[in-house]
Amino acid sequence: MKITNHAELRLAQRSFYEEELKILAAIGVVVEQKGGTSLSIVPKAEKAKWIGTIKEALSMLCGLTNIPLQEKKRVRKVLARTIERLSAKNQPYFVSYDEEDTVITCGHYTARRLTRNH
Repeated sequence: MKITNHAELRLAQRSFYEEELKILAAIGVVVEQKGGTSLSIVPKAEKAKWIGTIKEALSMLCGLTNIPLQEKKRVRKVLARTIERLSAKNQPYFVSYDEEDTVITCGHYTARRLTRNH
């Protein structure tokens, strides 16, 4: 997954980690848009399922002893932040360019954006 300069700025502004985007890309649904871009989101109906799955992975991670402590802390932080993002009222999203799998921007849905017709 490539990230544009604009997307890097948006990641920093919204305190997203690149690993969080990878998780969202893996569990999210892709909605095709005009101009060859796609919107990746986690549907509201599936949020609870994924939060439970990530919590289970987080608890299993705590029991592992063969992973270095620094790596375990980093993964635990990313998983915990992903749970927070999915639990929030405004769900995270990102927009990517289909042909090159390049992330263009990311953010959190607001009520105004939800009513727009993509």
